[in-house]
Amino acid sequence: MIGRSLFLTGLLSLLIACVAAPQVEPPGQATQADLCGALNFAFLIGRSQTQIQRTTLPTRARVICHDCMATMDFVENRLNVQLDAEGNVSKIFCG
Repeated sequence: MIGRSLFLTGLLSLLIACVAAPQVEPPGQATQADLCGALNFAFLIGRSQTQIQRTTLPTRARVICHDCMATMDFVENRLNVQLDAEGNVSKIFCG
């Protein structure tokens, strides 16, 4: 009986040790994630594509319509403006 209890306690200890700790983002990482300045254009979310003044967007920015094809290459300082099916801005991100 004692042997079984020790075995179960040891097994439980192993299982607890195998649980992955949550990943915490380093303090400097948050500013690196916005290399394209996406936060500056967050006010566009929910607005119609007709309200986007392309002259105010960065040179490398691209507007991606809902059913349009776009390359999957990652350019960390490129601003992406994604539109939904109705033509409203649904997401703004770098990449």
